[in-house]
Amino acid sequence: MSTNEIWVATDSAASFRPGEALDLGIEVMPLHLMWPDGTQSSDAEMSPQEFYARMEKEGIPQTSGANVGEFMSFYRGLAERGAEKILSIHITGKKSVVLNSAIIASHEIMDEFPGLEIRTVDSKTLCVAQLFVVEHARNMVIAGASFSEAETAAIEVADKTSEEAVLSTLTNVLKSGRLKGASALAAAALGILPIISITDGDIITSEKVMGNPSRARRRMVDRIAAQVDSRGVPERIGVLFTYDREVGDEVTARLLEKIGTEVIIETPREAGPILGVHTGPGAAGVGIKWK
Repeated sequence: MSTNEIWVATDSAASFRPGEALDLGIEVMPLHLMWPDGTQSSDAEMSPQEFYARMEKEGIPQTSGANVGEFMSFYRGLAERGAEKILSIHITGKKSVVLNSAIIASHEIMDEFPGLEIRTVDSKTLCVAQLFVVEHARNMVIAGASFSEAETAAIEVADKTSEEAVLSTLTNVLKSGRLKGASALAAAALGILPIISITDGDIITSEKVMGNPSRARRRMVDRIAAQVDSRGVPERIGVLFTYDREVGDEVTARLLEKIGTEVIIETPREAGPILGVHTGPGAAGVGIKWK
């Protein structure tokens, strides 16, 4: 809950720890999972352990962004609780319908509540980097920033974040159809794993590594160390893992070894089901907030 007329909102693609968003005063719109049996669940309704157990038993679900009606209910609830201004920051608009739904819903609700103002911001990223954008905006509000200043700060930070990730298996992306073609099957057979980068909202394969997942993770860390050498020490680094905490600890240790202790490298956090659907267990990601 906000203590200010300016409320900051986001969606559950941001990698909050359990209870973290509530502690920070950030409102979160849940995203959805559509299971093979036709049932739907919110990604906030189950723990990662429950999610992976169900996915192993029932198959890989599809992800579904919140629709316009859900966003209208979300914003209406905030307005009824006292929000006068809402800064709504969301997962990259290039890869999700969430931002567009938020934009449409915001105009409808502002007609319904004439005193309410909602501004939407594209974080141009997801997961840890998305969280960095949202947290920065919230901290600006707490520090006394105006609505426009908080919005500008969010946009600026969105342009100063980057994220890299590596999978430990291609099973999920192959079975879900998100990775197709003979080249994808050949990559799986040869043990080639992609390093994925998020650039200006686009999710791209920036490199392919042959070998085991640990080797791919080492290469990801080497790439980040090279970026630090060229861009300078970042303000903040967050490590993400899916299901396997040891993977997060391994990446964190390698980052400390390569980059040192000049930068804050946070304790690894576990990604929620929305990311786990796409990556499967054992994935690792690194979100960076550059100075």
